[in-house]
Amino acid sequence: MLANLIETQFADLVTRWVERVQRRLAAEHLERSELEDHVPSLLRELMVHLRREESAEQSSAARTHGEQRYRLGFDLSSVVAEYGLLRGVIFEVLERGRATPSLHEARVLGDFFSTAVAESVTEHARRQLECEVAAKAALQESEQRYRALLDGVDDGYCLLQLSFDANDRPIDYRFVETNSAFEHQSGLQHPLGKTARELVPDLDPSWFERYGEVALTGTAVRFESYVPAMARWFDVFATRVGEPHQRLVAVIFRDITANVRAEEQRAKATAEAKESEAQLQRMIAQAPAAACLLVGPEHRFRIANPLYQTLVSGRAVVGKTVAECVPEIADQGFVGLLDTVRKSGAPFIGRETAVMLQPEHGAPYEVRLNFVYQPILDARGEVESIFVLAVDVTDLVRARERAEQLERVAAERAAFEQQLIGIVSHDLRNPLGTIGLAAQTMLRNEALDDRSLKQVVRVRGAYERALRLVEDLLDFTQARLGGGIQIERRPMDLARALPGWVDEACAAHPEREVRVEVEGDATGSWDEDRIAQVVSNLVSNALKYGDTLSPVQVRVNGKGADVLLEVSNHGPPISAEMQERLFEPMQRGAVRPDVATRSVGLGLFIVKHLIEAHGGSVSLRSDAEATTFTVRLPR
Repeated sequence: MLANLIETQFADLVTRWVERVQRRLAAEHLERSELEDHVPSLLRELMVHLRREESAEQSSAARTHGEQRYRLGFDLSSVVAEYGLLRGVIFEVLERGRATPSLHEARVLGDFFSTAVAESVTEHARRQLECEVAAKAALQESEQRYRALLDGVDDGYCLLQLSFDANDRPIDYRFVETNSAFEHQSGLQHPLGKTARELVPDLDPSWFERYGEVALTGTAVRFESYVPAMARWFDVFATRVGEPHQRLVAVIFRDITANVRAEEQRAKATAEAKESEAQLQRMIAQAPAAACLLVGPEHRFRIANPLYQTLVSGRAVVGKTVAECVPEIADQGFVGLLDTVRKSGAPFIGRETAVMLQPEHGAPYEVRLNFVYQPILDARGEVESIFVLAVDVTDLVRARERAEQLERVAAERAAFEQQLIGIVSHDLRNPLGTIGLAAQTMLRNEALDDRSLKQVVRVRGAYERALRLVEDLLDFTQARLGGGIQIERRPMDLARALPGWVDEACAAHPEREVRVEVEGDATGSWDEDRIAQVVSNLVSNALKYGDTLSPVQVRVNGKGADVLLEVSNHGPPISAEMQERLFEPMQRGAVRPDVATRSVGLGLFIVKHLIEAHGGSVSLRSDAEATTFTVRLPR
């Protein structure tokens, strides 16, 4: 009857049992399949036993169940409790069906569960024992490896247990664990279990303080320490291990005596090298000429004195290569020359050598140098560095060249002045004055016929051209004699005076257009007559030599510190060769067939000297687009 009841209520029995195990044994985290495990097999075995008159041998289901429960982490009491729950569920089914088991069924049921519990518990215990034995063997093996590892390292190691007084002040520590390296380094024999005060009565108290701080706070420390008794330096690292209440501190000692001594040697060598470097720096800094030291095949500046940096316009050179910070001299062959000196080991001496320098800001300029590239050899006889010493002789060379030029100019001037004095004299100005006065008087005579009037006008024009020529020659003579053209400054406004001057210059070219543009403040203190002479000369030249179909541009820009005056015209450009000498006397930018407009070519020479007398400058730019003269007038 009981076997049949279990069979008909089989699924309900398993479900009820799983729910009870999950609830009462806190196994909710396990899947149903994991909890059921071999319970269905156990119930089937129970049914077999109930249907036999004689007791049958139980299968391995209980043992397998015990082994599986061990893997799931069930303890023995939980395993026993599972069988109790299963028996309870069976009795609940009997009560619900109001069935009473026979004496045989009660005896079989009791024997079955007793045997199942015993086998399951036995298997669980066996598995637990096997695992404990294996864990103990693994622990022993691990300890052996750990020991071998500790004894195999060169660093000393010890595990200390700190002891404190009532005020948490460290008073001693006991050696719990050490390795061979520590015992060798410390010289302590069999320190395990002994305290530091037992082994080293006069130990420095700072060791207790350091380790005590680590044990109390858990903050690891690292420091270097010198042990006088051993005359050795150690790098010490200490950290707390285990639970705080255990007061355990693990310490690693590394013998750094060789490193410390090597560092001391390096520091000494570095100090000596710095002193040598300082001496070299002082020697080069105090050199009476520009001096520097170049190292390596790329010629890197190691030292450069102030005179050298002044020579290269204050550029910072130390640490950079010659090609990096003075690139312009590479194109002039000096880097190649340094390469040759480094390769050959032979010095090179240059005398009055022209060097073109390009500062970071500003225009390039040329200097003349006397210099020497002196190779410095190392112990193997190879070039270690190149010492450079340079003397700027630019002023001396230019002074000599200037003196030679002045001698030539003086000779030319003497010959020219002889001719000029004969041409420009009162004897020439006085007759011209008479001619001009007579022509002016005749022009007032209303009785002149047209033919006579034309002749008088021509005479008047010839007089004016001759007078301008005489005045140019006199200005030229004044400039050439060295005293320079004299000016009388007065406040004036260039914007107001300019249109009138331009109109006068255009009188001879009524068919031409001249455009005037003024920007900014065009006021300053200048010689008005001389500035008018400059404007007239430049505008007349533009009208004379420019394209007759294009207007002449006259622009004044007073926005800056200086006032700029530009006169531009379109037409054939002036050649580069002519531009170089256009401001010299007796030069013209073009040759015109009109004899009436020819001059001796003093206009631009005089313009240049008039502007320079005002402290300014005049420049020329001529290309296919336009020819422009630019005058810079300081206010």
